[in-house]
Amino acid sequence: MVNEISNKIISVSIVIVLLAIGVYAYTQQIPNPGHGADTVLVSVDGYSMNLQEAITHGVLVDGASATQSYTTQAPDPGHTGNNIYVSVNGNEKTLQQAISTTLCGSGSHSYSSGISLGHSADKILVSSGGSEMSLQDAINSGEFCITCTSHASSTCYNNDVYWYDSCGVREEKETECGTSAYTGSNYCYDNDVYKSYITRGCSGVSCTSSTGGIKQEECGANGCSGGSCITCTSHASSTCYNNDVYWYDSCGVREEKASECGIDSYGAFGAWYCSTATVRQRDRTFHDRGCSAGACFDSTSIDSETTNCGGNYCESWGSWYCQDDNTRRRDRTCHNRGCSGSSCYDNTYTDFETIACGGGTICLSGSCQYPTVCQYNLGTDYY
Repeated sequence: MVNEISNKIISVSIVIVLLAIGVYAYTQQIPNPGHGADTVLVSVDGYSMNLQEAITHGVLVDGASATQSYTTQAPDPGHTGNNIYVSVNGNEKTLQQAISTTLCGSGSHSYSSGISLGHSADKILVSSGGSEMSLQDAINSGEFCITCTSHASSTCYNNDVYWYDSCGVREEKETECGTSAYTGSNYCYDNDVYKSYITRGCSGVSCTSSTGGIKQEECGANGCSGGSCITCTSHASSTCYNNDVYWYDSCGVREEKASECGIDSYGAFGAWYCSTATVRQRDRTFHDRGCSAGACFDSTSIDSETTNCGGNYCESWGSWYCQDDNTRRRDRTCHNRGCSGSSCYDNTYTDFETIACGGGTICLSGSCQYPTVCQYNLGTDYY
């Protein structure tokens, strides 16, 4: 057992000597026992490198990543990240575990658990930013913390513009883009009711807004006026249509019939009467029905039927004949016509004219003639 302990002490002494002449030149003395960061092999994002290379290339800072391997063989003598113990914000873990999570720490450190194999971070000398310090001091001073610049950029989030730091962490709101909402009053478009709607949001790094009309109400055939659908009131007025009275709504649309005005008609004839001395007449009432100025009318007038009874006249004269020996005569029938009571009448009488034969003539066969001797001797019978 004593021999094993002696061997370990000898081995540590050898490692310390080799570190002193390592690849990376440190100006400060490497802790004894301890190591320089260039003799600790670590793995970052699957790539192999010594701890000092990882620090120099900045791949241990939060948010950074490795892109290649620098060293693949563990230094001999030396350690891997699994043999180095660190305290990050009071949490103890191996260096390799911390690389997989974070090396960003602050404040003092202490180690509570015993280290049976390897070293604690305060026994590892590193160079960072031109200064040499222990690995633990580098952790405590935030050498592996990313430095984020506030308000480095702005971009859209949740329809507003927000500040972001240089590490991409969202900070406070830069600009309130507002809420989408209706604006203004209703208006008529395409015979329907519309209202303007402002759509507010965010695009890229700026607030956006656009205004468009959204239909509020479908007005139908009645149309739109003054930002409202036209409402038609039934029975708003009445007027004439097709000789009857019809209701009309306030939009001028004809509705049902309000009044039946009727059709033209005649009444029954009354009794006959004499309207003049020669005219027989009977009357009836005529109804002229229709619509005018929104109202029915029934105008009446008298329709008459007449019979002309005719005037007085005489027929043609008849032939002359002898009224006696000394007189020629001819007759004609005369009519005395007219209306009496309620009837026509036609009273006839005989009108005549005579011519006396003189100068020794006598009437023979309707004419005045001089008689012969024989006719004279025969007296009044002349043949």
